[in-house]
Amino acid sequence: MEMMKMATEMQRKNRIAGDLAKKGVPKNVIIGILCNAYAESGIDGLSPFTGESDGTGLNGFGIWQFTSFGGANSFRSYIVSAVQGKDDLTAVDIETDALVTKTTTFGQWMTYYLPSNLKMSWNSFLKSNVSWQDATKMFCLGWERPGNMYGQAVSRQQYYNRVMNGLDLSGAGSGTSPNANKPKPNTSKQDDDIVDQILKDKVWTHTELEYCLSLFQDMLAPLYDKWLH
Repeated sequence: MEMMKMATEMQRKNRIAGDLAKKGVPKNVIIGILCNAYAESGIDGLSPFTGESDGTGLNGFGIWQFTSFGGANSFRSYIVSAVQGKDDLTAVDIETDALVTKTTTFGQWMTYYLPSNLKMSWNSFLKSNVSWQDATKMFCLGWERPGNMYGQAVSRQQYYNRVMNGLDLSGAGSGTSPNANKPKPNTSKQDDDIVDQILKDKVWTHTELEYCLSLFQDMLAPLYDKWLH
């Protein structure tokens, strides 16, 4: 039986960059995503079949180490099934597409850990004109959340030279300001009224819980900012 041909690290890296650029992800965000990819699967040359166990039972798989949180319905299970039997670069395409289109579906992006001045949705992040340093930090905190994530949010920038070596960003743009169409927040009185109503309910809906959490995030964000700086 003929073995599937494995791609080189350079081919995988530029395939990821090209796939992201086609989806409108700007240059600096691509660099930040790749810096995190190198931290997760760089030891295997960004292989889409990289497996990892951190001893917690939440085993990772793939370029960005999609986690097994959620068991049979986890992001990891989805990826493992999707790339089964696929050749190397096809698997890269599948994982990169899933990163962009399924992150929100699986609840992988958490704004809770982002600094207050960089707090935004996953889709806004993918279109933003943040610096590559901030993009690296944001992906680490909002998507990866590794052990010692605040330290790693900075240390993962060390992969920049490896990322840029031979990287083709010819198809990528520069992104837009994350605050360009940012809606005005509710007034404090409106927040209080909504939270009071939610607290009266016996059963909280998912949307209600997210709303309360977003308020707590804004309160705690300055503490995370001090930790990062």
